[in-house]
Amino acid sequence: MLYLASLLLGGTAGFLPLLPMMALFHFAMRKKDKKSNMKTAMPHVVAVYIFCLVLTVVFSITQIPSVYALEFDAVMNFAPFAAISGNFHQYVLNILLFVPVGFLLPVLWRKFGKWHLTLACGFLLSLSIEIIQLFNSRITDIDDLLMNTAGAVVGYCLFLLAKRLFPKIAKLSIDGKDHWKWEPYVCFCFAWGSMLLVQPFVYRLLSMIFFQPFIQGQPRFR
Repeated sequence: MLYLASLLLGGTAGFLPLLPMMALFHFAMRKKDKKSNMKTAMPHVVAVYIFCLVLTVVFSITQIPSVYALEFDAVMNFAPFAAISGNFHQYVLNILLFVPVGFLLPVLWRKFGKWHLTLACGFLLSLSIEIIQLFNSRITDIDDLLMNTAGAVVGYCLFLLAKRLFPKIAKLSIDGKDHWKWEPYVCFCFAWGSMLLVQPFVYRLLSMIFFQPFIQGQPRFR
């Protein structure tokens, strides 16, 4: 339980530094909205922050290393499904991990309503995580890449179902044209930057505040 709490705390520690950066970005975008006589719905903006939190939690669960703890330690597996018989639950968890990503991308931005773009985004996000795991003690695994990508596809299928059942969900999405076209990429960049550069310090602070009575010693940031 404490391990799960520490992972969630790690995601929160990455999300908090991201908040002011996203707030500045949205402030600038809304100023441009006024000049262009546009109006972006506030529920979309709120949902974008939820998406950013999802990203930092994903990064925390996959234990990407910070820039202060990078150490090349390549352990790789390129044999698909070689360990599925004794580790099936891990495959399921890897799928579930990326379901929110595959669901929220088309919910927030209409261009990701094309399934191949959501699939490509899920694949590239997972690939970037696997590459950076070359610099810690975790295994860079082809199975993780495949299952994460499959999770993004499952999330996209759930989006199609939700759109049929709850048509109002379309109000959360924007075309992403003009100055808003950079929003999804800004989310990814800020999430990566926060986790790689700032998260370890915020994590230590939050751990001392909330978990010091329960956690002995300081966690390793990898």
